[in-house]
Amino acid sequence: MPLLDETLGIGELARLTGLPVRTIRFYCDEGIVDSVRSTGGHRRFDQAAVERLGLVRRLRGLGLGLPSIRRVLDGERSVAEAVAAERAVLDV
Repeated sequence: MPLLDETLGIGELARLTGLPVRTIRFYCDEGIVDSVRSTGGHRRFDQAAVERLGLVRRLRGLGLGLPSIRRVLDGERSVAEAVAAERAVLDV
């Protein structure tokens, strides 16, 4: 992760992604997005977090749950595979 002065605070990240601060905290706690702590204990994020949360937001918009999203983010499944699996569940 970059130096702290090259990172974003959680409020800035919320503004850039359109996600509530509370949701970003939840995603951090669930390991969906990484952060570092400032000397004051505040979460700090790099630019990759903006892109990662943008992808998470799009996948949630497609109806994917967090377990499926985690598999996509971990590279275990492609976006197309995850969406196809969700559609198969809906078809049943």
